[in-house]
Amino acid sequence: MIIYSVRYSTPDGSLIGYINDFESCRYVIRGDGGVGAMELVISTAHSDWFNPANVDYRITVWRSINNQQPLLEGATEFLTVGWKITNTKITVTALSLQSLLQRRIVAYYAGLADYSKFTNKYAGNIMKVLVRTNCTSGFAANRDGVDTYVPMNNLTVNGDANDGVQLSIRCSRNNLFDTITTIAQSSMQSGTWIVGQITSNGSAWTFDTYPLYFGQDRRGQSVLSLGNRNVEQVELTYDRTKEYTTAIS
Repeated sequence: MIIYSVRYSTPDGSLIGYINDFESCRYVIRGDGGVGAMELVISTAHSDWFNPANVDYRITVWRSINNQQPLLEGATEFLTVGWKITNTKITVTALSLQSLLQRRIVAYYAGLADYSKFTNKYAGNIMKVLVRTNCTSGFAANRDGVDTYVPMNNLTVNGDANDGVQLSIRCSRNNLFDTITTIAQSSMQSGTWIVGQITSNGSAWTFDTYPLYFGQDRRGQSVLSLGNRNVEQVELTYDRTKEYTTAIS
C-alpha cells in the first residue's frame, strides 16, 4: 500500500503542518532541467494556510510504501504561486524549485570574463558559476543593482566537476534559467547531455549539474526500484509471441 502525505512549510522552511485529506494532488517532476508544477486541491478548511498572502510557501510530497518511513518524492519542493478559491475548495498552483532560476538575470555588464563572458569553459562549470554569482553570496562587487537580497540563503552550489563540453558564451543580463537551458542545449548538440538543476533533501536546496556521456551505463542508478522503496509489486514479463524464425534451404 502506498500512502501520500503533503507537508506545508513557510518560505524559510518552518513546518506548518501535514495534509492528508487533500481532494487531489497532481504534479510533474522534471529531470531534464525544466520547471515542474503541482496542482493541489484542498478544502477551504485550510484557508488560513493556503491563501494569496502565503506566496512561495513550500509544499513537499512524501510517499510511504507498506508503512515504511516516508521518502521525499522527486528530490524537489514546490513553491505556491496561484490560488483559485470557491465556497468549498481551494486549487493551489505551485512551481518546482527550478523556477527560482527564472527569477534572476545574469546581472553583470557585457564582456566581464567569468561572470557574463565565458571562453572555452566546461558547460557544467559555467552553469555553477552563474548560479553562485547571481543567487548566492558568491556575487562580485561589480554586480548590477543592490546586493542585499542576492543570496538565496537556503541554496548552495556544488563544486565544479569539469562536466559537459567546453564552449564559449556571452550572457550579460540574460535570464538565468534561459541561459542555463541554452548552455545545456549547446552541450547536448556537441554530444554530451547535461542539465543544471536545483534539488532538495526536504529542507536545504542544492544546485548541481548532471551529465550523461553517450555509451555510459546508468542502469545501476535507477530512480525507481524496490531498493529505493518507491515501487512495489514489480512484475517482469517476457513476451516472445511475435518472434519468428525463417529458414531457407
